[in-house]
Formats: sequence, structure tokens, C-alpha cells
Amino acid sequence: MSEDATRDIVRRYAQKYPNLKLVDNPQKTTPFALNLGIRLSRAEVLMRMDAHSVYAKSYIRKCVQALDHYSADCVGGIWKVVPRTRTLFGLGVPQALSHPFGVGNAQYRYVEGGEPRWVDTVPYFCMRKSRLIELGLFNEKLMHGQDMEFSLRLQQAGGRILLLPGVVSHYYARSDARSFGWHNWRNGVWALVPFAHSNIIPVAWRHLVPLVFVGSILGALVLGYWMPQLLWVAAGLLLSYGLVALAASVQIALREHDIRYVFVMPVVFVLLHVPYGLGSIWGLLQLLVERKFWGKLMRRESERRVA
Repeated sequence: MSEDATRDIVRRYAQKYPNLKLVDNPQKTTPFALNLGIRLSRAEVLMRMDAHSVYAKSYIRKCVQALDHYSADCVGGIWKVVPRTRTLFGLGVPQALSHPFGVGNAQYRYVEGGEPRWVDTVPYFCMRKSRLIELGLFNEKLMHGQDMEFSLRLQQAGGRILLLPGVVSHYYARSDARSFGWHNWRNGVWALVPFAHSNIIPVAWRHLVPLVFVGSILGALVLGYWMPQLLWVAAGLLLSYGLVALAASVQIALREHDIRYVFVMPVVFVLLHVPYGLGSIWGLLQLLVERKFWGKLMRRESERRVA
């Protein structure tokens, strides 16, 4: 139900390719759209391809071939982030989103070349429809983070996810500071909220690191009023973060042969991690007043005692 030119573009393509269909999504959420497409498709193998990305011409072919060749349950390629605008800050965003200091062990963001490898998630799935149906499709209660939650459910069911470093899609990331920070805040909130709507731990450990980092600093600052020695803990955490951010920034500047990255990358890293951590704290507070979350914990405790 986009209000921009998306629907007109799809209609023009549908006139040229009769097998292409435009499907209305009245819920206007990603998981609902994915599940609509999966249910309506008549194909044996399905792929997710988002509009904010550009795909190599061999992307579909190589993913489908690998699905059979490696007996994988889900296959995807690497995600190269490119800026929507080529300002200095905009150029720094892809660097942060493809660096281990920025995104932890999300290999699909920074691995280049080499052999296919088994991972915990890929950005866009290529799977058999029967397997998607078997796993119960995507969790429609999760407006964000539904892909990671699905990947973890797949692995718990014994499925394997394959990353193909030689298969590339280019994702156009938000390139201004305000929208970049807001996007990371939202991601931080939805790193915690899924705990109320999923029967598994719905995120990887890397999604919780900003919560621990920002929460530890805020906690030390607040408690420092009564225990002044904790202020040294906050200072130590900030100093450590600053030194690591600076080291990562220097590494990027040397790799890109551009000294300007030394100055802009610390700002980008802060706007990646701090809003994410603050958003996770807000998500945690939402969990604490969420009846579904406490009800789920009580049911698990009851089941554990019975077992």
C-alpha cells in the first residue's frame, strides 16, 4: 500500500511480464507481506528481494543452484551497503555497517570472497516453499526483526543457512545523521520487544551488546551519586569505547586512503550504537509492563517444573 510510485512501477512491470502480480498488503507490515507472497505463490522455490537493494544478474541463479548443491535449507548472498547520498557522513555509514566493530559477527555484511559458509542468518532468503510452510512462516506480531527470529527458529528445527560470498546485493542505506540514528533506535527497541511475541530467544547475542554497553554506563552514572567509585567505571567504559572506535576509524581511513574517515567514523559509530542501546532500554521497559511476556515466563517455569 505504498503511497509513492512503487505501485505504478509494479503495474508497468506486470504489463510486460504477465507472471508478475501486485498483491495488496492491508496490514502494511513486512511479515504480513512476506506471508501473503508465500501463500499465493505457486513456485517450488521462493526468494525475498527488497526494493531498496540492487542485485547482481547471477543472484537468483546462484542461490537456487546452491540450495540443491549444498543441501541447504536457506541460501543468501552478502549484503554490500552503499550510501543513498555521497556526503562524508553518508560514505561513513556503509563503513560502519560492514565493520565487525559496527555490527559484530553478522558475516553477511563484511565477508568478501572465499568459500560458502554456514551462518546464523542471511539478508534475503532463498528457500523451498514447503520448508517455509513447515516452519509456520514469519511471525506477524514482529514489525521488525522477523527475519532473525525466523532464522533462529529454522536452526532450532535442524535447518542450515548458507552464505554465498560470491553472490552480491547492494543495499542503499540511510545516509543522513537524523534518519540513521532514528533507524538504529527503532532497531534497538525491536531487539527486545520480540521476546514477548516469540517462543524462542528471538535475537543473536550481537543484538544485545549495545543494551549492555549503554545500560552499564547509564547505571554507573546514576549509582555514582551514592557510590562515586562507579563514576570511574563509566569513565573506563567510555574511554575504552572511544579508543576502539578510533582504532577502527584509523583502520578504515588507511584502507580507503582517506584521512577524513578518522574524524567522521567515531560519530557514525556513536550514532549506530548509542541510539540502538537506548532503544533497547526502552524496549526492555516495554517488556517489563507487557503481560504477555510475564505470562510466557510463567508458563515456561511451570513446564520446567513439570518436566
